[in-house]
Amino acid sequence: MDTDRLQGYELNSETVKLKMINYGARTTALQVRSHGEWRSVVLSLPEHLDYCFDTVSLGALVGPVGGRIQNSRCLIDQVDIHLQPNDGAHQLHGGELGLGQWYWDVEEHEQGLDFTARLPEGHGGYPAAIDLTCSVRLLESGVSYAVEARCTAPTLVNVTQHNYYCLGPSGSLSDHHLSLYVEDGYTVDSERIATTTRFGLAQPELEPNSGQFVSDWLQTHRTRLSDLGGFDHYFYRSSSALVQTDPSLIASLSYDGLTMDLWTDQPGVQMYTRFDEAGTLEAICLEPQIVPNAINRDCAEDTILRPGERYRWHSLLKFSDYD
Repeated sequence: MDTDRLQGYELNSETVKLKMINYGARTTALQVRSHGEWRSVVLSLPEHLDYCFDTVSLGALVGPVGGRIQNSRCLIDQVDIHLQPNDGAHQLHGGELGLGQWYWDVEEHEQGLDFTARLPEGHGGYPAAIDLTCSVRLLESGVSYAVEARCTAPTLVNVTQHNYYCLGPSGSLSDHHLSLYVEDGYTVDSERIATTTRFGLAQPELEPNSGQFVSDWLQTHRTRLSDLGGFDHYFYRSSSALVQTDPSLIASLSYDGLTMDLWTDQPGVQMYTRFDEAGTLEAICLEPQIVPNAINRDCAEDTILRPGERYRWHSLLKFSDYD
């Protein structure tokens, strides 16, 4: 691994401190000003070099397709595409050398960073070269991530951003309040591939947008999560939702006077709960995207990008205090 190319970058304002690296366009630290104090809101590794050996896409922009593509195969215009498997028979997050393991070029601005990358044709099994940009900007009290992509032949693009969120000290995530502004989601099979069966979010004891504790989410849906031990599921605004022109609110996470709102133009969000080796709930990933494995299922969005088209993905993190 060519670690000599590893570079770190910082963006700072009166309310937000952001650190990133060029490896995987990864967010390595994010702090926000809350009630007069700086608070870390994402999991971080001690050193930049540690991210080069990370296996869980910590803070990465993942793709070209986030999530799992079943059996690492799909049809594009009746052509059978064989992708590189890296999760049993499936491809996860674009393969072993996806965007999260790629060295991006970076241009620095006063309040932003522009990452660019070109994946060559055939990389990871994808049938076209893909040119991507990821523009990161500080907001008044948050961060904006915006991705665009173009290609040289029909291919798949469905990226997502893979921060691990926790707004408080280690072990506090169970006491965070979580709201998802969605209609429902999908169950997954034993290999974590999304099925076409509805998850069944709306229950009398836990409406999805009610701001219940994360521990209540896990307890309420324990029968559906028993094989996984936690969430690794996709939730959608509606079963026919499309990519929007502008981002809107899809999830909120709150703890100890601080709220993080996730806005996105994507039709849904993949939610993943991470536990540490001792079994303590450590962090939650909220990954905006079109449903994983969309190419192999009947979806309103098929994730195929064609020459002359421009793929767009835009998500915002907005932070605010409450009493």
